[in-house]
Amino acid sequence: MSLSTNPLANNPLQTRDDLANGLKAMLDPLAAFTSKGGARVDLGATATHFDTTAAGLEGFSRPLWGLSSLLAGGGDYQGVDRWIRGFENGTDPTNEAEFWGMTRGKDQRMVEMAAIGFTLAVAKEKIWDKLSEAGRDNLTSWLNCINDKDMPNTNWLWFRVFANLGLRSVERPYSPSQLTADLDHLDTFYLGDGWSRDGPPGVLQLDYYSSSFAIHFAQLVYSRLASKEDPVRCEEYRDRARKFAVQFVHYFDKEGRAIPFGRSLTYRFATTAFWGALAYADVLPPGPLNSWGIIKGLHLRTIRYFSQLPIFSPSGILTIGYTFPNMFFTENYNSPGSTYWACKAFLPLALSPDHPFWSSREEPYPTTSIPQTIYLNHPSHILTHAGGHTFLLSS
Repeated sequence: MSLSTNPLANNPLQTRDDLANGLKAMLDPLAAFTSKGGARVDLGATATHFDTTAAGLEGFSRPLWGLSSLLAGGGDYQGVDRWIRGFENGTDPTNEAEFWGMTRGKDQRMVEMAAIGFTLAVAKEKIWDKLSEAGRDNLTSWLNCINDKDMPNTNWLWFRVFANLGLRSVERPYSPSQLTADLDHLDTFYLGDGWSRDGPPGVLQLDYYSSSFAIHFAQLVYSRLASKEDPVRCEEYRDRARKFAVQFVHYFDKEGRAIPFGRSLTYRFATTAFWGALAYADVLPPGPLNSWGIIKGLHLRTIRYFSQLPIFSPSGILTIGYTFPNMFFTENYNSPGSTYWACKAFLPLALSPDHPFWSSREEPYPTTSIPQTIYLNHPSHILTHAGGHTFLLSS
C-alpha cells in the first residue's frame, strides 16, 4: 500500500492539532461507504457471527469515540451531519432501509451503544441538540431497550452503563437501578493492584480488555462523567488506574510498540487508549510516571508507530489485521468496521489545549526508571526489556 493512501502517513502526530487532523483524515474516507440515510457504514463484505445490519451500525458507531471527543474539546468536523442523519434514520423503526433494529439479548448492537452513550454525554450540543424531537424519542427508546436484555457476564456490562449514562446526561428516561447493579457487578471483577479480569471468578482473561480496550478505559471515563453522582466509586477507579499504570508501562517499548498478545489486536492503536484516558480523567500516576510529558509520549508514540505501517486500504479505510492487512489476525466478531475501536485513542482531543497533557513537552520512554525485568502477579506475566527487545512470558 502506498503511504499516499494512508490518512496518517504525513502527519507528525505530536500536537493536539496533529491528532485532530489525523482523526479527520480517518473520518473523511468513511463518507464514500456511508448509506444515504447515514445510519450504516459498510466497509466490506467479510463475515462475522452477527448480522450485516449490526456490522453497518458498527462502522457508524465506533468512529464516534473519536468524533465525539473532538466535538467535546471544542473542535468541529464538516462531516458531522452524516452522524446526525444516521441517528435520525438508524433509530426510526419506519425506515426499512436504515433502521438498526432493536437489540436482542447478547446482541452486537449492545456493544455499539457504548460509543453512542458516550457521545450523548460529552457532545450533547453538537449532536443530540441537532436531532428532531422524533429523533430524540427514537434514540431514547433504542438505547433503553438494552435494560431488559440478557448480557454476557464480561466487560459488555460497561456498554449498558454507558447507554444509561448517556440517557441520564440528556435528561431522558434511563434505568438507575440497572446502572447501579451493573457497576456493582463489574466491581466484582476487580482482583487488586489495579487489575480486573474480564469476567467472574474462574475467568483468567487479563489482556488489553483489562486496560485500554475496555475496563480501565471505561472506569476512567466514568470517573470523570459521574464524579458528582458517584464520587466514592469514581475515586476508587482513579486509584486503581494509578496502581495499574506503573505495571502497564512494561507492555510498551521506547518506539511505541505494544506487545501483541490477547484478543482483538486488530484494534491496533487502541492499545494506548489507557494513557489518553488517564489524561481525560486527570489522573497522574505515581513515579516514575508522574509527568504528563511521559504520559503524552506513551500515548502518541503508539499512534505514530502504527501511522507508518500499511494498515489502510487503497481507499483509506482501516483494514482487519495488525501491522498489515491479515485476515488470520482476527476473531469471528470482527467486521470490517470493528477496527475503528482504535478511535478510542483520540479521547485526549476532549481536553482543552491548556491541559498539561497537551502543554507539556513530550518525554521519552522511562527506560532507566523502571526495572528491566518484572513479574506481574495477577496476569502471571514476566516482562523484559533487554538486548533491544521487549517481550512477555506468560504462564
